[in-house]
Amino acid sequence: MAVYWRSLSDLAGATDTYVEWRVETDAPRTEIPWGGGAAIAPADDVSLYNFFIARDQARIYRSASLPIVFVDVAPGVPHTYRLEVHGAALFIWYVDGKVVDAGTPVAAFPSANPRLSWRARAAWVENTTRWDYLRYGTIPAEASGDYDSDGSVDEFDLSFFVECLLGEGIPSGPGCRFADFDADGDTDCDDWAAFVAHWTGPPAVPPIPPPCAAVGDTNCDGAVNVLDINAFVMALSDPSAYAAQFPNCPISTADANGDGAIDILDINALVTLIE
Repeated sequence: MAVYWRSLSDLAGATDTYVEWRVETDAPRTEIPWGGGAAIAPADDVSLYNFFIARDQARIYRSASLPIVFVDVAPGVPHTYRLEVHGAALFIWYVDGKVVDAGTPVAAFPSANPRLSWRARAAWVENTTRWDYLRYGTIPAEASGDYDSDGSVDEFDLSFFVECLLGEGIPSGPGCRFADFDADGDTDCDDWAAFVAHWTGPPAVPPIPPPCAAVGDTNCDGAVNVLDINAFVMALSDPSAYAAQFPNCPISTADANGDGAIDILDINALVTLIE
């Protein structure tokens, strides 16, 4: 058994908090009654939110006096388990972005002596648990771009925006509401334009994520025209020099024919784009 623990004292008294764990385990569901295979438990001296996770099922437990919620999940792939608590008003459990339980908390959380524990355990059947990440903190304001709620929109926030950037029509989940500026449920290049408008830096200009860079706009000035020719030639002949001169512009903009390579076959395609 591997057990980890962390204090949440820096969040004590916060009104809008979250814990999110992306994890996969191959433990059978018979391990759940014994505390396995994977488990995560945000708690304080009054409240407990306990998630027990097996290969194909998760169990949500808050108190012996409250119903236990069981959720079936697909085996063999990681899943994202997220808890949001809004003071004493509302808690929400999500599995892969879908609400599986919600209601009124026993008390405001986190309050006295808040902590977070998580573990991997094999009680009777040997199993393996792997997690991609564990995150917790203050829920960022919607459509703010400010993932860490520090008052600036910078490179740290950019990394989470890019993670949310799944494209048009693909739900990006509750953890990405800070990046969904048009509130349509996904994070796409329309939201990128709004993110740039909120950008405070550093650097002065954020690097453009490849999905949002216009093909042929090799100098990333927002237009495809003759001013892109020199940048295109540089990308073709000296990619290192291109990266140094245009650090915020993905070299994929030079792949004018969209075949995944930047070579002489892109020249005619670029000319067509410019025309």
